[in-house]
Amino acid sequence: MPSATTTARLQEAQASRQQATRQRVSAKQWRLLRGAALFMISLAVVLLVSMYNRDTLEVQADEARMRFWQQRFTAIQAQNDLAPMVLPLPPGQAPSLLDGFVYTRWFDLVALNRGGTAVVYRREPLRFFLRPAGRHIVVFDGRKFRIEWVAERDFAERAGAYGIDTKNLK
Repeated sequence: MPSATTTARLQEAQASRQQATRQRVSAKQWRLLRGAALFMISLAVVLLVSMYNRDTLEVQADEARMRFWQQRFTAIQAQNDLAPMVLPLPPGQAPSLLDGFVYTRWFDLVALNRGGTAVVYRREPLRFFLRPAGRHIVVFDGRKFRIEWVAERDFAERAGAYGIDTKNLK
């Protein structure tokens, strides 16, 4: 029969092993949680960067279309030519693109009476993940064409000044 000191040493050794096992398990759990947290933070950063990139590319593509129309109408005006009956299609774009835009054919006459009119604008605003929705508008002030960005919250207020009928927009 083992003595009391031997039994105490065995119990102490067993308790020490259990303590070491608990510490290893706790350290593994902590590493696992830390790794999961780092993964989630990295994923969130990648998602935010990709959303920002998507928003930026969408704005740049829309602005490039508007710049095409601004340059086209400026060239037409410089030649004292009539505005086209149909909105010209930017190079490399599908004809269905034009369905998303409104074109004011008689912008020069409207501009004389108003002082400024929207020549081309989107039917629906561009919607983004990280910035407010809005639209580019090609505006003719009677002398030159310019491109304006209008946030959607301000669009209804500014639409009247440019002769835009907001009832027919989506």
